[in-house]
Amino acid sequence: MLKVSGNWHTTCVNLRMTLDSRKPDTKNLQGKRILVVEDHPLIRKTLAHLLRNYCHPSTADSGRDAMEQIKHKPPDVILLDLNLPDMDGLEIARLVRRNETTSRIPILAMSGSCSTIDEKKCLERGCNDFIHKPFSVPTLLVRLSALVRIRSHPLNQDNNQLPRPLGK
Repeated sequence: MLKVSGNWHTTCVNLRMTLDSRKPDTKNLQGKRILVVEDHPLIRKTLAHLLRNYCHPSTADSGRDAMEQIKHKPPDVILLDLNLPDMDGLEIARLVRRNETTSRIPILAMSGSCSTIDEKKCLERGCNDFIHKPFSVPTLLVRLSALVRIRSHPLNQDNNQLPRPLGK
């Protein structure tokens, strides 16, 4: 269990903070900027605290805050909760994909209430991957690492070389 702000949190955070003897390879996360977009304060703080060991996380508590941060300092990957109070996560993905400057930023969508149909919708609307809450830390790290690896690939440096995600 992870201690955040002096409180032990188990059910609300909805993340399985389990230690796994098989540590994922996270070398390619070093130095990368991951934007965590999550409205629940404890989940946001927990994810930022966890990711600090591997990369440079920043956080946004709303869709509007996320779009401002993406506009001013585009991250290497966006970890995006789909259920935000002011804006639907799929709308954020659509806006990111529509902008030429941000269209290649990988998006890992996350939700605790999505069905298989919703997961398919996420992928069709521009998210690169989807993770169901609760998820294990190693699973999150493996998925983020994979998205960073894809983003860092030499062919992806030229916007004309690789196709955009399905939602573009």
